[in-house]
Amino acid sequence: MYKKRLWFKLVITLHQAHFKSIHVMRPVYHDDNIYKNCSEQLTYTIRNQLQAPTFEYSLQIPFCHEPFIRIMERAVNMSAHFKFTATFFPESSYFIEAINGVQGYYMVNETYWEFLKAPNIDISLGVSSFYPNDGDHVLFNFTSDQEV
Repeated sequence: MYKKRLWFKLVITLHQAHFKSIHVMRPVYHDDNIYKNCSEQLTYTIRNQLQAPTFEYSLQIPFCHEPFIRIMERAVNMSAHFKFTATFFPESSYFIEAINGVQGYYMVNETYWEFLKAPNIDISLGVSSFYPNDGDHVLFNFTSDQEV
């Protein structure tokens, strides 16, 4: 039994150090009662006007001092419209690949999910490093760098 646990931990450590892990986010079971005492609130919007299926959804989310990835996880619990797929890179952060099944293919057609403070201020940090402020409006906008 002890050898199996040690081996399992070693495999996980090597996996995290040398390969990317893909996580499809489904409802995450946080204790949402914790957030009832938080006085900070933000608006979280996801927008795709570039390709079908187009959509735009917004949520008002209370939060305490926490990275935005945790807020995204709670949004999945609050609304079926806020599903996302991310890749975790241990040295840096989560990379958001798809929202509601819409995935960016930068190398093919230069599409990606841009991470913004509304209306269009680039957030230069990843979702694991960005800590929003009270009243922020955070936006994921599906976009392309191709000339139209």
